[in-house]
Amino acid sequence: KLDKNKIQTSIGKNPSKTFYKLQLLFKDHFPENLKTKYSLQTSSGIFTGDNGQIFTDETEKIIYLGLGDSSKVKTRGIAQHFFSFGEKLRKWNGVGLEIHLPKILTTALPANLLVYQIINSLEQGAYAINVLAKEFKENSKKIGNVSLILQDAAKVKEAEKGLRRGKVVSRYVNGARFIAHLPANHFTPEDFVSRSKEIAKDNGLKITVFDEPQLKKEKMGGILSVCEGSDKKAKMILLEYTPAKPSTRKNSQSSEKVLPLIPEESVSNPHKTCTK
Repeated sequence: KLDKNKIQTSIGKNPSKTFYKLQLLFKDHFPENLKTKYSLQTSSGIFTGDNGQIFTDETEKIIYLGLGDSSKVKTRGIAQHFFSFGEKLRKWNGVGLEIHLPKILTTALPANLLVYQIINSLEQGAYAINVLAKEFKENSKKIGNVSLILQDAAKVKEAEKGLRRGKVVSRYVNGARFIAHLPANHFTPEDFVSRSKEIAKDNGLKITVFDEPQLKKEKMGGILSVCEGSDKKAKMILLEYTPAKPSTRKNSQSSEKVLPLIPEESVSNPHKTCTK
């Protein structure tokens, strides 16, 4: 079954008493008060707001993250920084983050997409894929709360949409990562079929399972050749969703092509060979 989200996230002030404030700032819009407050660090180049630069004021529990020039900011670039912060949250015992998003940032980038990428990256960074390891079980820590504060109050509703979407998507992404890293004897093709049937039943999906004879008939030699080194028979699963009101070609931007997805795991681990 899918795990719940690892982080308690919200829009607004952090409800916890143990957290760091995370201030995002641009090099070309560096606050004058910080230049004065941290004159040594800013004048010497220790912290100038360059993209990826981090400076921490331990006294006030504030982390400053530089984003570089505002004209070059990209949503995915910001997301990469937050994957690292997700990893930090996993190591900090119960210490969270209160992320402050300046108006200039939510003006340059859609708040919905920005918050979605931040939450998605934090959740992935905070998710440990070695959950079966003895080391993880003995050293797992509580993950602190994360909240986001937007300087531009007009963008809060938009940000809330991104927050909800990020929670959902990251949960399924981490679920897929968990499966991909399982040992061969923990998730065989038969297990995959069984779980897929549960998913299909719970979500009203049509499921088709191809076993070895059908794969041979369809001449899917790539899958079959990998499984020659295993005592487990190859399986391929097709899940189909038909909406109640299908979009027409005129008002739909999505393609009608069906694309088969074959994971890298099927090459390196024949016990788990399936198309997903």
